[in-house]
Amino acid sequence: MKIGKYETVRELGCGASGTVYLVVDPDGVHRAVKLLPTGLRDSSSLFARFRTEIEVLRNLNHANIVKIHAVGQETGLYFYIMEYLSGGSLAERIKKQGALRLEDALQIAISICSALEHAHHAGIIHRDIKPANVIFDEDGRAKLVDFGIAKLADANSVTVTRQVIGTVEYMSPEQASAKEIDHRTDIYSLGIVLYEMLTGRVPFKSESVAAVLKSHQYAIPETPREWNGSIPEWLNELVLEMIEKQPQLRPQDAAAVISRIEARRVQLRVARCNVCDAGLEDGQVLCVRCGTSVLTGERQGTVTGRVHRIARRALTIAVALGIVAAGAVWSVRSARISRESKVPHAEWQKEHFSLGERFYRLGDLANAEQEFRRTVELGRDTEMAAAAEEYLRMIRDSGSGLNHQQAESDAE
Repeated sequence: MKIGKYETVRELGCGASGTVYLVVDPDGVHRAVKLLPTGLRDSSSLFARFRTEIEVLRNLNHANIVKIHAVGQETGLYFYIMEYLSGGSLAERIKKQGALRLEDALQIAISICSALEHAHHAGIIHRDIKPANVIFDEDGRAKLVDFGIAKLADANSVTVTRQVIGTVEYMSPEQASAKEIDHRTDIYSLGIVLYEMLTGRVPFKSESVAAVLKSHQYAIPETPREWNGSIPEWLNELVLEMIEKQPQLRPQDAAAVISRIEARRVQLRVARCNVCDAGLEDGQVLCVRCGTSVLTGERQGTVTGRVHRIARRALTIAVALGIVAAGAVWSVRSARISRESKVPHAEWQKEHFSLGERFYRLGDLANAEQEFRRTVELGRDTEMAAAAEEYLRMIRDSGSGLNHQQAESDAE
């Protein structure tokens, strides 16, 4: 099959406003072509939407928005040629991996925000932000595609005001109720996408479209941290703010979201467990996934810096005094300071209590009891120990708790 001068290789996908094919141009370069189906070319609303997408893309020029190369019409077929993105979609990545690495999720969010900031400044609202519309190029750069239902803020829409358009799992409350929208509807949808990147799931899901729409309008979502405890509190708050029901309570533009992420992103450079690679909160002393003792954030940098300073001092002494062996031994011994000994006693108690609460919420009463007992053993005359005792009482009352001897046996 040929589309104009382009030879079709295969179909890449089918959307509301057309089908996308991988094609090869006469020079052997791979492109993507979006084609309005012949059987639907007489649909005035669909054709108007298709033309809108062409006009939108021709007026946008941004590294994170798909580039359009040409527009064509042949024997009743309407199409346009755009760059071919070979890296797959964000939807495919989430389906394969589940929750993404924190750094990857934030980089993708920044890329989408950057694209939206450019589009919003041009008066364009995308209205269908979702993982399937985020495609990666061969270098892994995220690009926003499918502006087929985009609304020009300063022009008449190709759809009537009361018509609901979008993808229900990512639809803003104002879209769900078919109210007037502005650029903040894209902020809401991006918040849902960020929620899914961090947790592997969307906050509202049902087999009933109406139920999902009602959830967007009225339901309070579970927090991302309830599904992924490694998410920093500041990011948890940002996501919840982005999916506020009232537009005025959300970040007011994409630039504000970028600013919030960039301000805290630098603190995440060492926030991963070096054993299982799980994400860690700043100051966390135990990895929830594998139980490894860890130090993150500022204290990690302090310990690392101290080790480096000791090594440099040892080398200087060795060279100056000619006692290389003695200097090396001193450096190694200094560097092998137990990280666990650097952790304040109260923080160990706090960490065990926090783990106990997480296991309790998950219904894992055996591990919860074990962590609460350790909390009490680390200091009985504290408010945290008293709270742990209360949890232990509730576990005993449930009849599902483990006795102390069994917990010690399991721990060994």
